[in-house]
Amino acid sequence: MLASVRRTVETDRPFFEEYRIVLADGSERVRVGYGKVLRDPHGRPLKWIGVNKDVTEQRRTDQALRASETRYRTLFERNLAGVFRSTREGRILECNESFARIFGYESAEEMLCHSALDLYLRPADRQLFLTGFAARKSLSNYEACMRRKDGTAVWVLENATLIEGGGGEPSLIEGTVIDITERKRAEEQVRHLAFHDVLTGLPNRLLFNDRLSIALAQARRGGEKLVTLFLDLDRFKVINDSLGHAAGDELLRRVAIRLQAGVRAGDTVARLGGDEFIILLTRISSEEAAGKVAAKFLHRVRDPFTVEERNVFITTSVGVSIYPNDGLDPETLIQNADIALYRAKEEGRDNYQLYAPAMNARAIQNLTLENRLRQALPNEELILHYQPIVDVQSGQVSGAEALLRWQHPELGLLPPGEFISLAEVTGLIIPIGHWVLKTACEQIREWHAMGYPHLSVSVNLSPRQFQQAKLVSQVSDSLEASGIDAGSLDLEITESSAMQNAELTINTLLELKGLGVGISLDDFGTGHSSLNYLKRFPIDRVKLDQSFVRDMTRNSEDATIVQAVISMAHALKLVVVAEGVETRDQLAFLQQHGCDQMQGFLFSRPVEPAEFRKLLGRKQALPAIA
Repeated sequence: MLASVRRTVETDRPFFEEYRIVLADGSERVRVGYGKVLRDPHGRPLKWIGVNKDVTEQRRTDQALRASETRYRTLFERNLAGVFRSTREGRILECNESFARIFGYESAEEMLCHSALDLYLRPADRQLFLTGFAARKSLSNYEACMRRKDGTAVWVLENATLIEGGGGEPSLIEGTVIDITERKRAEEQVRHLAFHDVLTGLPNRLLFNDRLSIALAQARRGGEKLVTLFLDLDRFKVINDSLGHAAGDELLRRVAIRLQAGVRAGDTVARLGGDEFIILLTRISSEEAAGKVAAKFLHRVRDPFTVEERNVFITTSVGVSIYPNDGLDPETLIQNADIALYRAKEEGRDNYQLYAPAMNARAIQNLTLENRLRQALPNEELILHYQPIVDVQSGQVSGAEALLRWQHPELGLLPPGEFISLAEVTGLIIPIGHWVLKTACEQIREWHAMGYPHLSVSVNLSPRQFQQAKLVSQVSDSLEASGIDAGSLDLEITESSAMQNAELTINTLLELKGLGVGISLDDFGTGHSSLNYLKRFPIDRVKLDQSFVRDMTRNSEDATIVQAVISMAHALKLVVVAEGVETRDQLAFLQQHGCDQMQGFLFSRPVEPAEFRKLLGRKQALPAIA
């Protein structure tokens, strides 16, 4: 302060300084001093004149204002939320970098060149936003779908306040926006998962029921028909167990794509779970039209699928219910389509069935039969009959085929056609098949002990039994428990079962051959095997299906097929067995063309073990041929 006073005295410059003082109580004050020197005529200083002003409170206010401005600017510029000020007409007056970044602009300066109207996907959305200010003068947590610079959508959560202008100044809008696009996507995904199947992306049961209810209401008003198709993949579990769950999932996805491609825009394909699908078809004119559509889906699924670089063959069964004939509400229509599906399974799979009221009674009967079948094994109600396999030339018994029967307590003796398909569908075929293996091996041991050491027995393996993982160990355990030579046991698999997964079939057959058992390919000629696979299968015999044998003496095409199979099999060094031989003419044809073995009613029906023992002792050859 003294130095400043000296400068004023020496230079006559006005004195102006801000300084601090400490009062007696120790507090600090800020003062501003103004002053100048008054001189006599000779230029000598006479006195000092000036003003001291206390500006402590003003400086504190200024400092607080500067700190507030600094904090505001920091908050404005560094805020992760987008901050903006705009006119009601949409001109952006100010915004931060986050605001620009949310809408895809490189800088706040670039953002200011655009109107807020450009940020809305639809002009009406901007008007809706402004309408919200009319009563409340503000909006809180307002969600809006807006547009980025590149045209893509961005969801924002907006909070804004209307600042009324005073003194003729225009009103302004101040607010913040937060990018909630990812949250909206997650919410949409949750909603999607609630109504769609995770694996295939198809509608699930909940969404299907909703669409069916809506379609029923429309059909009632318009007097129209609609159709529900219930589909179940045949023997999917076999493929899933053999190829693995990853391949099974991939197959389900590919089936879903094919089914979806086969419907119109207004129809619905849904997955109910597992290998079950359901289809809603609207505007169907008649039952005939429904049947044609069902047949179309059978054909679509029947074509081979490529899964993990291999061809997989699968079929489906379809149950059909029609509104209003088969039900007036979703539950009844779906239930009756399911009943029709069960009937299609009973009819051999790979077909469709239209619902009929009689099926309800049949379904109840099947449920009763299934419950009773579960008790058949522990109650020792299952028995084996044996049909002789005879040498075509000598007429001597060379083996037998074991055929399952069920001694039902109320219904009497049931042939396999009455319950095998039910056992296959329910999975009971696995324990039943194991029992058949063990029982047949024990019977072989008994006959060998009676003096027939060269007698062999054939056991049929169902498709599901053949594909299950424990088959080889079950066969091995049965052989070991009975103590018989493995060559006395012959295992029969159907041609269609073998071709479901040809590569896996080869591996399984090689493992079985490693045990020493014989292998027969049953129902030969009815499937779709190729010579390439036939020569790779380690089989010993092919069994001519009786559908060819039945008419081979009357139908030239069947005769040609039988001759060709015999020649081809012999070229591959395979034994040929003709099934269903019933007449002397058939026997003569087989003898003439060199068939090796036969079985059929011409020699004997399937009989109990005691009766079969009598056939073994019979010396009579085959009937004489006139």
